[in-house]
Amino acid sequence: MLVTESTAEVLHADLSRWSGIDPPEIPLSPIDSVMPPCYITAIYVFKNANGLADFMPFDLLSEGLKLAMVDFPDLNYRLKRNCTGDCVLVTENCGVRLVTANADFSAADLEAINFDPVRLPASLLDGSPADCGQFVCKFKLTRLSDNSVALGVLLHHNVMDGDGAFGFINRWAGICRELRQRGGRPAEPELQRPPVSRDRSVLKPDGVPSSVDHQGREYAYVEPQPAPEPEVKPTLPVTQAPQFTARLFHLSADFLARLKNSVNSEPGEQPAVQCTTNDCLVALLWRCVTKAKRLPADAPTKFAMACNARQRLSLPAGYAGNANFYIADQLTAGEVADGLSLASLARRVRAAVSRGTAPDYLRSILRWLAERPDRSRILPGFRMFANDLAFTSWVHFPVYEADFGWGRPLRFAVPSAGFDGLAVLMPRFDGDGYDVLTGCEVDAMDRLAAMPELARPT
Repeated sequence: MLVTESTAEVLHADLSRWSGIDPPEIPLSPIDSVMPPCYITAIYVFKNANGLADFMPFDLLSEGLKLAMVDFPDLNYRLKRNCTGDCVLVTENCGVRLVTANADFSAADLEAINFDPVRLPASLLDGSPADCGQFVCKFKLTRLSDNSVALGVLLHHNVMDGDGAFGFINRWAGICRELRQRGGRPAEPELQRPPVSRDRSVLKPDGVPSSVDHQGREYAYVEPQPAPEPEVKPTLPVTQAPQFTARLFHLSADFLARLKNSVNSEPGEQPAVQCTTNDCLVALLWRCVTKAKRLPADAPTKFAMACNARQRLSLPAGYAGNANFYIADQLTAGEVADGLSLASLARRVRAAVSRGTAPDYLRSILRWLAERPDRSRILPGFRMFANDLAFTSWVHFPVYEADFGWGRPLRFAVPSAGFDGLAVLMPRFDGDGYDVLTGCEVDAMDRLAAMPELARPT
């Protein structure tokens, strides 16, 4: 599958509305600063089912993008870190990068590979998730051989989380619908769109000392280390590096309902505690991945997940920055694999979520982060490519509502070359339950796919 780039340009929005309002530098929140320095990555595919000649013209999409950027000026600015490791936005209008391309394959060809994340062409993106350069966001529009369109999205995670990122995509789509309806003319000023909040001070710590030590739990502060003394290491035989892969699993709505009912029907010490579908699914995946990796029974393993704190901390409507706080709990691999019942494991997840999402606990995290001398040295308290499994849920993001005027996307997908220690829960294109994208070593993935506890992978 070949993608050939045709144009690359930097789009500059008219930011005169923000002249005199935005200071030379905008400090971001502690939560922004401790997010991974990478891009949020996604690919939307829009199928030209009716064979339209004017299907999603790139000039209209480009114009809509420039108008949407006015509502989200932070995406135009330049990201940097200051001397205390905090992220700040320099209010220079650097613009966003937009690449257009042509492909020698069709939407049907992507359907034929079932949008397999490993086989999905990474060239539908403008670079890689880890390739963070001067642009806060980068987009790639690819015209497929059947005149369908693929939209590749890269949005910097230090500037916004998934809620903000996919909110921006839907804002862009809505403006393009307006442009199409009005024959390419700008929308009327009185047309009101949902508010966008850029006030990062709502996640500013209150100055009260933190009462909880979060070191090694949700986060880990890495102290500066002196340079090690040079040493002569013996020559060791070359060993082959482990090979990682990724796979998409479909867990149907019926499967999820049966899973939740089974967990909540089992008697426990706290029968009044009802586990959510997410609790049950996290417990199941944590167990299955731990078993697939064949970890020693006494090895520690941690589950972690990102929690959206917008409602819990009463953040303003349309808050576009990061509001993801980490939740975590740790057990031994033996306890996770078979020492505890699945219901007991799900209750552990529910207890961790209840504790970790309490407003006072979230505020203590903000205080603890602010008390560290260098935010750039704060890492997640869990480790990928190790024993842990982190979860991020995109199931409530309205990704299938991104209608640019020619209908909703055929598919929303995330390409991957293989990884370990992460599970991404995603909405299904047909509404039937969830898709789960996860990765691990090749042999472990073979064992994971064969487990009767999981539905068959797509």
